[in-house]
Amino acid sequence: RILPCGRRIPRRPINPDPKKPQTKVNILLVEDHRDTRMIFAKLIRMNGYIVPTADGYQTALDVAGKEPIDVAVCDISLWDGDGCDLLRELQKFQGLKAIAVTGFTLAEEVEHYRDAGFAAVLPKPLDPLQLISAISRLTSSRTIEPATELKAIEQLTKDLGPSWGDFFTPRQTHTYRTSRTAPQRR
Repeated sequence: RILPCGRRIPRRPINPDPKKPQTKVNILLVEDHRDTRMIFAKLIRMNGYIVPTADGYQTALDVAGKEPIDVAVCDISLWDGDGCDLLRELQKFQGLKAIAVTGFTLAEEVEHYRDAGFAAVLPKPLDPLQLISAISRLTSSRTIEPATELKAIEQLTKDLGPSWGDFFTPRQTHTYRTSRTAPQRR
C-alpha cells in the first residue's frame, strides 16, 4: 500500500502458523507531551513491545509509513490535529487497532472516539495496568504475565519517584463523567 505522501508501506510477512504468534509487536505511541510520551513508551517497552513514538499527527503518519504498526495508542488532542482523524487516516493504509488516551471522557465523547474506530478509551491520568492490559487484549500475538506488569510498574515507580502521580493514577475502576469539569491538560 502507498501513503498519501507517496511512501510505500512495508508489508509484514503473514504468520504461517497462527498458533505460534509473531513475537515482535509494534505499538505506535502518539502523544504530544514529551515527558508523558517518554514515560508511556518506557512502560510499554518494559512489557516487551516495540514502541515507535510520534509527537503529533504528521509525525505519526511518517512513522506509520516506514514500518507496520499493530496497535496505535493515541492522545486525542494533538498539537497538529485530531486523534480521531489520525486514526481514520492510519486505517486507510494499515489494518491496525487503536486505544484512545484522553482527559476528555464525557460519555458522548467516548462514543465519538469509539465511532472513529478506537477499540478502547482510557482516561488520563492512566492506570498503567489498564494500559498494558488493553494493549495485550488487542494483540493476539502474546499475553502479558501479571508478574511482568507488576515488575515494570515497580521499576517505573522507583524511576519516577514523587512525580508518579503526574502520569499515572492508582489502580481503580473508572466511570466516565456525565458533565464537563475542566480536565488537567498536559
